[in-house]
Amino acid sequence: MLSFPQVTAILAFTSAVVAAKPIRDDTASTTFLLDQPPGSKHLLTRPMEMLRVKRRYNIPVDEKLVAAAERQARRMRETFSLELEARGDGQGVVGMTPQDRYDSGAVASLVIGEGEEGKMFRMLVGTASADFWVFSSLQPKDQLRGHRYYIPDESKRMQNYTFFQGYDGGSMPAEGLVYKDTVTLGNLSTTQIFAAATNVSRGWLDIPNYDGIIGLGFKDANSITPGPQNTFFDNIRPSLAAPLFATCLRSHARGSIDFGYIDTEKVDGAITYIDVLEDGWGVWGYIGNGFAIGSDSSQITQRVLRTYLDMSTSTMFTQPDIVAAYWSRVTDAHLSDEEQGYIYPCNATHLPQISFSVNGARQLVQGDAMRTESFDKEGKWCFGGLQNIRGGVDFSLFGYNFMKDRFVVHEIQEGGEEEGWGLRG
Repeated sequence: MLSFPQVTAILAFTSAVVAAKPIRDDTASTTFLLDQPPGSKHLLTRPMEMLRVKRRYNIPVDEKLVAAAERQARRMRETFSLELEARGDGQGVVGMTPQDRYDSGAVASLVIGEGEEGKMFRMLVGTASADFWVFSSLQPKDQLRGHRYYIPDESKRMQNYTFFQGYDGGSMPAEGLVYKDTVTLGNLSTTQIFAAATNVSRGWLDIPNYDGIIGLGFKDANSITPGPQNTFFDNIRPSLAAPLFATCLRSHARGSIDFGYIDTEKVDGAITYIDVLEDGWGVWGYIGNGFAIGSDSSQITQRVLRTYLDMSTSTMFTQPDIVAAYWSRVTDAHLSDEEQGYIYPCNATHLPQISFSVNGARQLVQGDAMRTESFDKEGKWCFGGLQNIRGGVDFSLFGYNFMKDRFVVHEIQEGGEEEGWGLRG
């Protein structure tokens, strides 16, 4: 175990562990419990999300998908008002919660600035991003409705540095100037270089329950120029008892991210470790080795599955024959040409389980994790939570609905990166 003081932050949006992995020691740790604010009523619809994923990875987009995403975006705007949610009382209780009632991603509260000048923001947490940016007073006023925003101090600006991230193939850009300020997440504080937005696209304005992004991916993917900057995890890692963070996400309830240690009370059974896929994408990923549809006793079909994880994505995407086989077990479920994805009757009483093998360990996903919102006014049809990206893509992208209800360790050592998988206790 490293000799650094153990520092732990638990972000609430609320085992047999290898001995070398540190566990919590109250005599050498500081634990900050974060509360869970009310969940948002905002819905990030699945066609919108599929469109973003396709554009992000430069996959051809059918105009029918664009139309489906726009149609549901209009319905969403008509249904929900862009009201700023209550943000807590500022007494050291910070929130992390699923961003909507269908667990479409994790939102954490953090403070930017020191002392009385510090201001709390709600940030979308992503493991497939290395960027840190926040809404700011540098943006046009009409972009700030429903968001808290950072007021930059010119003395903290990083001269000649800029930020630009196209997102979704350039369809949802965010750009800004770069500043250095104190960031506090739970009880962890560091000097962070990040972007204060000067302009963002309409897509970001339609999502009022967060004020920016904090990425926990790898520095290689950071979008600040002239050179990539450290992520928040990079900056706090030297002060941690161990260079890791562990996610314990839950359905419709408080979850957590622990920095610097493994909380054995959150793990049921052994943790299976696997090397992280190193391919320059800057995303936490691995090579899976099979899948099974049905009960947890179903035989695993062996297959090499290049897989990436993204907490800020709600849907699971994998290979077309796996997705087709899954939905064939649900009465009346089908691939909709109009919606450009698999849809199923919202009143379906049973959705099958599906498992994916990680280094030989079965990771079972309950059928209810595939349930999502209805997209028609009658509430008859729902868009499935398991989809195929299509376009000849040879990788899987697993989102919040895969990671929830399990314990995942993300660790960086001198010899490389690894992930650990266990069942949530």
